Amino acid sequence: LQFYVPVDLLNPFIQSRISPQNSLKAEYALRFGLVMFTFALAAAIPKLDLFISLVGAVSSSTLAMMAPAVIDTVTQGDRCSWKRFLKNVTLFTLGFLGFLTGSYVSIRNIINYFVGVDGS
Repeated sequence: LQFYVPVDLLNPFIQSRISPQNSLKAEYALRFGLVMFTFALAAAIPKLDLFISLVGAVSSSTLAMMAPAVIDTVTQGDRCSWKRFLKNVTLFTLGFLGFLTGSYVSIRNIINYFVGVDGS
C-alpha cells in the first residue's frame, strides 16, 4: 500500500520508456527507489519526531473534528436544525482549539530544540 498513488502516477511514464519484458522489474525498482528515498529523508532530518507531531496536530484535528462538522453542516443545508448546528459548531471549536494548542506546543518544541533552549 505504501506509495500506491505515486507509483500509479509515475509508472506509466517509466513503462513507456522501457521494453515490456522489463516492466515488472522497472516497477519494483521504482517502488524500491521511493522507499529508499523516504528512508534517506528520515535518516537525514534531525529530530523527525518533532515534525511528525506538528503534522499530526494539524491534520488530526482537521480530519477528525473540523472537516466532518463543516461537511455535515453544508450537506444538511436548510434541513440543519439548531441542535445539529450547535453540535457542529462545538465540534469545530474543539477541533480548532486542538489544532491551535497542538500546533503551538509542537512549534515551541521545534524552536526550543533547534535554538538550544532547555524545555525543563
